[in-house]
Amino acid sequence: MASVAPTLQKYLALDQKGFVQAEYIWIDGINELRSKTKTLDKVPASVADLPDWNFDGSSTEQAPGHDSDVLLVPAAIFADPFRGGSNILVLCETYNPDGTPNATNYRHHCKKVMETYAETHPWFGIEQEYTLFQQDGRTPLGWPKGGFPGPQGPYYCGVGTNKVFGRDIVEAHYRACLYAGVNISGVNAEVMPGQWEFQVGPCEGIDMGDHLWIARYLLNRVAEDFAIVVSLNPKPIPGDWNGAGCHTNFSTAAMREEGGIKAIEDAIKKMSLKHMDHIAVYGEDNDKRLTGRHETGHISQFSYGVANRGASIRIPRHVAKEGKGYLEDRRPASNIDPYRRPMSAAALHRYLEQTYAEFQKKTTRVKFLYSDFAPTKFTNPLGYEANITTWKTWLKDSAHHGLLGTDGNVLSFEANELEEKLSWNGLGRPLALQSVLTELLQHRDIISSQDIQYLGQQDTWPQWFFSNLVKEPLFWSLRRLQLVDTNVNPRGTYIVVDAFKSVCEDILQRHMASAHFSTDHLMTLADFTARYASTVIPGVTLSHNDIQLVLTYLQRQNRALLAEPFKDDMIIKFKPSGQPNKALFITETDRGVLTVKEASRKLTTQVQEIEEKSNALYQKAARYISNKSKTQALFCLRQRKQLQMVLEKRLSSLSVIDGILLKIQSAESDVEVMEAYSIGADTLQKVIKQSGLTVDGIEAVTDRVYETLADHKDIDDAMGSATEQLSQSLTADIDDDELNRELDQYIQEEAAKKPLPQSPTPAISSAREL
Repeated sequence: MASVAPTLQKYLALDQKGFVQAEYIWIDGINELRSKTKTLDKVPASVADLPDWNFDGSSTEQAPGHDSDVLLVPAAIFADPFRGGSNILVLCETYNPDGTPNATNYRHHCKKVMETYAETHPWFGIEQEYTLFQQDGRTPLGWPKGGFPGPQGPYYCGVGTNKVFGRDIVEAHYRACLYAGVNISGVNAEVMPGQWEFQVGPCEGIDMGDHLWIARYLLNRVAEDFAIVVSLNPKPIPGDWNGAGCHTNFSTAAMREEGGIKAIEDAIKKMSLKHMDHIAVYGEDNDKRLTGRHETGHISQFSYGVANRGASIRIPRHVAKEGKGYLEDRRPASNIDPYRRPMSAAALHRYLEQTYAEFQKKTTRVKFLYSDFAPTKFTNPLGYEANITTWKTWLKDSAHHGLLGTDGNVLSFEANELEEKLSWNGLGRPLALQSVLTELLQHRDIISSQDIQYLGQQDTWPQWFFSNLVKEPLFWSLRRLQLVDTNVNPRGTYIVVDAFKSVCEDILQRHMASAHFSTDHLMTLADFTARYASTVIPGVTLSHNDIQLVLTYLQRQNRALLAEPFKDDMIIKFKPSGQPNKALFITETDRGVLTVKEASRKLTTQVQEIEEKSNALYQKAARYISNKSKTQALFCLRQRKQLQMVLEKRLSSLSVIDGILLKIQSAESDVEVMEAYSIGADTLQKVIKQSGLTVDGIEAVTDRVYETLADHKDIDDAMGSATEQLSQSLTADIDDDELNRELDQYIQEEAAKKPLPQSPTPAISSAREL
């Protein structure tokens, strides 16, 4: 129901008697906004003057029901445009009762990052796209019920009754943002009817997220007054309609200075290495929007370009011309949480609760294991070992499910970040985790990611002698004297050995099962990532850093060879199965084969894109025809015809390339067949020679067999004749016709016992048929 504005204003005009209404706003466990109001005795000068508050976290997906209190800690203040006067909006962070950040409190972590890099003066400008829907939540504003408007085109920055819809909401929201102190810099209608965009920024540091979230809050509150639904769905309408993003413009002081284009290009290169890590936290359902169409780059491919709105990262044309400025990241979805970074504890917590009852019940035992039990190593050694063993089980199991990684990684974690990730409502932080990790490190259950090259090496006899009879005793002596440091580095990065090896072996098995030709053992880094990053552990995607660790290990184990490691033109060559001692080389032939395979892949992608564009033009022409726009329909069909001509050329080229690849594989198969013939002939000769078989010997044996078979035939004929005579004498009185009549009668009786199949009841299509 829409607000009754005049009636409401009558009450809002009443004297507040010096009190202040503070609207406490926070982000819940599913990335939605919540708020409630608190009365203050006076106007606060800063957030330090505001009291903490609390709420029922079990109703917001932020706490269990048996321990549901979550604290609201004020973080930023804005003016309240709905109540006016001295009333305020208070953006809050969420904390557990023990003072640790709630698992969904991403602002806390983001603020730490912003403070760490404050000297770079990071600026953000965010373009928030959104869609306005009727109250049914299904019909965008300006769309006919159950139908479609005219094709996209006239709505972007449009003016006029049939071109823009919801301008009154947009204007009200704009003014509310200005009043509240939100750094809003502009608005415009978007490509799809009923879709709009507002821009926030430039903001520095944490203000970026604060101002965006308050602007979202104000938009939803304004929409309440108009009985309109605001959607941040990145693909609100399927089909040939633009999605909704949250394009983020970014720069640092170095990028804004003369010659800053180099800093921009360096940043883009670093971003390309963590593309999938970024995608993981760039919003839900982003795959439905990032399709490579409708001004987007494809979700699985990183790209950049000057003034290219179809790229992942766009460098504005004036920035390229001036050689300084900013970049635009076009990948974030409209529902992104701007505070998020590639680390989430929710999945880990969920797994531990579902797998171990003590986590779900928060038992006394698990609470003790979250306490600092390190001193018991000397007072209760057996109990200490039991605690370490339990933690070892938890961590190994979680690692095997890809849940232990931090900073966007799956296979590696930073010790401090893991402690933060394991922090829990009702349990707090695992205070003995550093001790646990130190024990696991000393027993090589975990290792530093820097030591991956030494993992699994086979020691020679001299190496074993030195390691076991010299190095280890010396190490333990020095450790006892505390002359060497064997503790885990809080900022160090580690891997769980069992889980890591399991991933590597799984990749090897998958590869060998799918490799039928030597050409299958060759691939690029992009091929390897596309094939294995999202398949080896269900529900998670390996990061670029994870892939690098895996490939380093496989090369160290002599299972693969890397050429130009971790560069754009990197080549990976797997060792074929059954050839453990064969040396691996990457030849010019290998490079040529890989070039052919890459050409085939690119042509296949082009063919798919052309087919999609062709189908989209056909659908667009159909809509124009339904709107009686014959000229536009003909234009679309003409474009489609041109695309089909290009498609024919691409298919012809693809046929040639695939033919070349097939001939390479066929030639390889022919060689293998001839080798098999040769080996078979040699083997057969050896068998014949060892058996002592000769032509004369075989003929003599054959003659004896013929004689024996002739004797056996004479005996068999005599037995058959005697049997037939006996049979005739025994059955002479049986009438064959009578037997046939009896069989017919039996068949009829059996048929009568079976119920007849029911005839299907005809469907009643209308009342007239009754």
